[in-house]
Amino acid sequence: FEIDSFAIELWDLFTQEVAKHNSIRNGQYNAGAYSMGVHVYEGILTRPTADGRKAGRPISNSLSPVNNVEKNGITAVLNSIAKLNYDYAMNGIAVNVRIHPQNLESQESVEKFYHLLKSYFEKGGMQIQPTVVSTETLKDAQIHPENYTDLIVKVGGYNATFIDLGKPIQNDIIDRLENKF
Repeated sequence: FEIDSFAIELWDLFTQEVAKHNSIRNGQYNAGAYSMGVHVYEGILTRPTADGRKAGRPISNSLSPVNNVEKNGITAVLNSIAKLNYDYAMNGIAVNVRIHPQNLESQESVEKFYHLLKSYFEKGGMQIQPTVVSTETLKDAQIHPENYTDLIVKVGGYNATFIDLGKPIQNDIIDRLENKF
């Protein structure tokens, strides 16, 4: 994809430029890409973007695509992310994906997921944070939080109990593409 070439060039420029600088204590800075949930609040302040994201909506979560603009599915997303060079990204990255639980109900579907992950890492992928939960479960957790005290989700570089998150972050997690194989 042409956009992959652009992303690679921009990523290389960013990570290598960060590595050229030292902190006040002479430690080398290392690039990273994880939002820690800030992408939701930055999106509130950001105008519409060329990828179809509307004004006020969350920007991309770490290296994951912007919600609702993903067009070619999880395999294409992971193939694109795996093309990036992580030599200068020693501070880490986050790739958040949401998987529908039905994807892991049979041995065949578990093997598909295994091969998806194996292929991603063999192609150079650095990290992935899958959350296995349905949209219906997340929406029900917003309505009946008392029933979901142990529902853990990936946010943007960390795990959290879903019901303890603010509504904007909860909505962002719900809006993530629910991948089905």
